[in-house]
Amino acid sequence: MDDRTHKLPQENMLRRRAEAELQVTSEKLAAMSESDVLRLVHELQVHQIELRMQNEDLREAQSALEQSRDRYNNLFDFAPVGYLTLDDRQHIRESNLTMSTQLGIERVNLVGRRFSDFVVPESQDLLHLEWRAALETGRRQMELELELHRGDGSRMCAQITCVKEPDFDSDYDTITYRCAVTDITFRREVEALRREKEMELEYLAHHDMLTGLANRVMFQQRVTHVLTRARRQKRDIALLYLDLDGFKQINDSFGHEMGDRLLVLVAQRLRTCVREEDILARLGGDEFGIVLEEVSEPWGAPRVADKVIEALRVPFVIEDRELVLGISVGVCLFPADSTDASELIRNADIAMYQAKRRGGNAVHFYTPALTEAVHLRVSTESALRRAIDGGELEVHYQPMMELATGRIVGAEVLLRWRDSCRGLLLPDTFLPIAELSDLIVQVGNQVIHLVCAQIAAWRARSLVTPRLSVNISARQCMSDEIVTMLRQALEHYAVPPLALELEITESCCLDKVAIGTVLPMLKTLGVSLTIDDFGTGYASLTSLRNLPITSIKIDRSFVAEIAHASGDGAIARAVVALGRSQGLRVIAEGVEETRQLDALRKMGCDVCQGYLIAPPMPAEEYIQWLQDNACMNQTPT
Repeated sequence: MDDRTHKLPQENMLRRRAEAELQVTSEKLAAMSESDVLRLVHELQVHQIELRMQNEDLREAQSALEQSRDRYNNLFDFAPVGYLTLDDRQHIRESNLTMSTQLGIERVNLVGRRFSDFVVPESQDLLHLEWRAALETGRRQMELELELHRGDGSRMCAQITCVKEPDFDSDYDTITYRCAVTDITFRREVEALRREKEMELEYLAHHDMLTGLANRVMFQQRVTHVLTRARRQKRDIALLYLDLDGFKQINDSFGHEMGDRLLVLVAQRLRTCVREEDILARLGGDEFGIVLEEVSEPWGAPRVADKVIEALRVPFVIEDRELVLGISVGVCLFPADSTDASELIRNADIAMYQAKRRGGNAVHFYTPALTEAVHLRVSTESALRRAIDGGELEVHYQPMMELATGRIVGAEVLLRWRDSCRGLLLPDTFLPIAELSDLIVQVGNQVIHLVCAQIAAWRARSLVTPRLSVNISARQCMSDEIVTMLRQALEHYAVPPLALELEITESCCLDKVAIGTVLPMLKTLGVSLTIDDFGTGYASLTSLRNLPITSIKIDRSFVAEIAHASGDGAIARAVVALGRSQGLRVIAEGVEETRQLDALRKMGCDVCQGYLIAPPMPAEEYIQWLQDNACMNQTPT
């Protein structure tokens, strides 16, 4: 029997019931009066109108509801954050389009899967703990940051806020969480980049970029921390201040790139001299600092200092060049010498300068007397500045005699400082201090102006004197400003260049600027050039051949050897021979005894000066001495 046959009795029953109800209604209508029928028809018409209006309202309400639902779906799908609906076992019941887009996974492949399937292993423990705590405590909201797998294998950093849905609002028969998922990957990348840059800036602020060592800022900070710890633990600390000897000459001769490479090698060797717990820093230029945290025995600091000196004694080889350096080391102890970080560094610096003044490649320990010496230096420097401005500097003249003829062929200009309180000061008392600052250039320039002014004054009186030799400092040689200054002075005072001879130091012979620019330009001006104190520095035979010089001067210490009973003047003899072989005039200074004069004459020395000939004299005494010795009106040679 088919379904149609089965339904016939039921349909017949319904039809009979409807027919019976219609029969009853017809009988009622037949019994009603005409007025009742009209009233009933009217009521039916009214009900029909009301029903039509209600149907219209229902249709409008349904349309509004559908529009609202569409808006909700749009807001849900295209919200700026991802939305998920999770049950208590983390199954995804709903996902919006944004969530699907964030993960790069189709929505159909999200719904039904466990949320934890998309969480990276490193974040699984956090998710488990937070989820379990929320279920056990009934907490309505939880917030956490997790990393999620994307469909392409990359990771997404997500900030997730889950809110438990009230039971009576839930469409499901289990606990439901509505979760908002914000993609904060870019924010975290920016924060990571910022932290990286901050760390980089922090590193740059506290490290030397060339050597990788701590810089002065970090050194100061670490010294402060070390001293704080040392006070608490009652331990001794040693601070070593290091300065390379001869680095400037190498840097100037071979260039800054070579100098930088040398500094890197120096830093590597210094690392081998200290322990891991010690502090090693580059303080600037060619200066380094070491802090020895635990100095348990008195010889600890000297042992490290000697180790440093020995490490740098071995020549450095760069591009097949052997470069030789020395190092001066100053040592200051905590708490014996100082208890303050800045003072400890300053005192070690003072001690280092003392080691350098003693010839370098040495160690010197700080003493309070050194601070007094520094104070004296500072006060002398200040007074010297005033002396330059106040016209307290003056020049004296020491005659130079030609050994073969006995003629006076020149005079060396020697500086004096006539101080109002201390009287006439020799250059040894203030020039070393001037050389530590820019004062040496100012002093040198003023000497040239004083000499040119004096020559002009003598020429105005028709006095023609032998050539005058003026010392110029190494710092003046390293800048072409001296060329401009000298040219202007010669023009201003109308002094012929032949009237001047400039004495340069041997260190100028290693300076690239001096060799390549300054000295040739000075020679072009017409002045003569002499190497002073030859044999005490680094000048070589190659230097003599390449430099535009006309004379070399034997240092007084080599001349003094001739006066000793055991001294045969071997060095002086070698310098004379070298000078003559290169066609250079040889001058000996510091001649004070007849035996020295005779020996120099036999060696073939050309010119000499010293107290045996005449002492340095002020201008008028010098003129009088020349007149007394019939040396006036000689053409400068």
